Amino acid sequence: MENSRHSGRAVGAARGGSCRWKRGGRGSGAWHAPCSVRPATATRGADDVAIKGIRVGPLALTIWLGAGCGASAPTWVDDAAWLEPGATTVEALRAADARAEAAISAETPLSGELKDLVAALVERSPAIAASRARYRAAIERVPQASTLPNPQLTYTYLPEPVETRVGPNAHRIQLTQAIPFPTKLIAKDDAATALARAAGAVHDRVVRDEVTRLEGQWADFYYATRALLIVDQHIALAKALSQVAGTRYSASRGTLFDVSKAQSQLAQLGYDKIRLTEQRDAIAAALNATLGRPRHAALTAPGGLPDLAVALDEDALLAVALQRQQELHELDERIHAADAKVLLAQSSWLPDLGIGVQYLVNDPARMPGVADSGQDAIGVMFTLSLPIWFGDNAAKVAEAHAEREAALAGKKAHLDRLRADLAEAVFTERDARRLRTLYDEELLPQATRAMETAEQWNRADAAHFTDFLEARGVYYSFALARERAVADHFKAVVRIEQLIGATLAPNGATSAEAQ
Repeated sequence: MENSRHSGRAVGAARGGSCRWKRGGRGSGAWHAPCSVRPATATRGADDVAIKGIRVGPLALTIWLGAGCGASAPTWVDDAAWLEPGATTVEALRAADARAEAAISAETPLSGELKDLVAALVERSPAIAASRARYRAAIERVPQASTLPNPQLTYTYLPEPVETRVGPNAHRIQLTQAIPFPTKLIAKDDAATALARAAGAVHDRVVRDEVTRLEGQWADFYYATRALLIVDQHIALAKALSQVAGTRYSASRGTLFDVSKAQSQLAQLGYDKIRLTEQRDAIAAALNATLGRPRHAALTAPGGLPDLAVALDEDALLAVALQRQQELHELDERIHAADAKVLLAQSSWLPDLGIGVQYLVNDPARMPGVADSGQDAIGVMFTLSLPIWFGDNAAKVAEAHAEREAALAGKKAHLDRLRADLAEAVFTERDARRLRTLYDEELLPQATRAMETAEQWNRADAAHFTDFLEARGVYYSFALARERAVADHFKAVVRIEQLIGATLAPNGATSAEAQ
């Protein structure tokens, strides 16, 4: 289990960022550094949850606390000139790959352990880096929402000074500050905060999906590697059998059909090796792309896939998904944002305020003996907006209500899909587990016994040579299918983890114990 239980921890690691202080949650009045914020997926239950014998660890564990506040920048960030518009050419891509390969060659090679690949994914993935940047941008929008508009400074020069009692007025300086109605500022702050939390949930989802993609590719890479080992073993055996068939046929102890059968099996094995080699290389290229590495970067073959024998219960999994899934957290926050926008739209009926001060610069009076001649004047101003455009205000309120209805309908549609997808995923896992058990306990042992029996018959009587070839072919097919079933079962469990937004641990163990 050690290799597979790191998708949740990766979410926390990918939430790294600058340690500037930010506004807290709605109505909290608190400030915090985003790098120390508990991820959105962990705010609704940080402890392990036990449901019907299934232990579920928090998806967004704060792995970054041990690694420092900010995540290290991917290597391509320092060499991003070729990413500028118009600069991305085939030659630029090849040159960037060459530089990346040179940098990777100086690093410690990645092991075949999934935990090391996940760590590299969090550090290097451009998709995660882009998501992290969008999340940080959403955080930066929160203080902007509740900030007052910039004050305005106005200077007026009168070419024809206005004559006043104390003298002609030729210069006026005015400073004003608009103050939106308080409910507007509150609504804007709530909406921005909710959207920032939604962006955090989106970021968690991106990390989760990237880790899920990595785990699926890793399982396929395992299959291709194991399948090639099996093919090589059977090629060696098929070559020996082909030579035996030829020798027996030359000595008139075998048939031409035996020779043809042995050679056709050898040819099929050769084709399988070519196909699996190309498949392995394509999967390795996909793995490197997910890791943000050049496609030909070296990868260590996986040593094995963990056996995720988890007692799955669809209702329990649905309960976990309702609590932990990142999409649901995002949709909830978007509903909160829609509520805030309704308040903002309703506040459009309320007037905005404004205060200001005006300084009038007066010249000395032209008439002698005027009291206070040339004395400057100061005035205080108060303004009030008049929301008289009823059609515009009504349209804003109707738009906000429609957006809230859309947010609720979107959550309903997602819940419908979630239940259907979860039911399909549970069936896929159970079917894959049954198939794996069938190969381990029935088909492969039977094929082994059949091949041993056919070999004994062949040694006793050359007429049974074809039976031995058939038995070897069946065993070969079952061996490949068994490895495919192992990879498919692992991917099926990973798919369930993706749907519920949490990491499953087998046999009642917590995620930490499994790790």
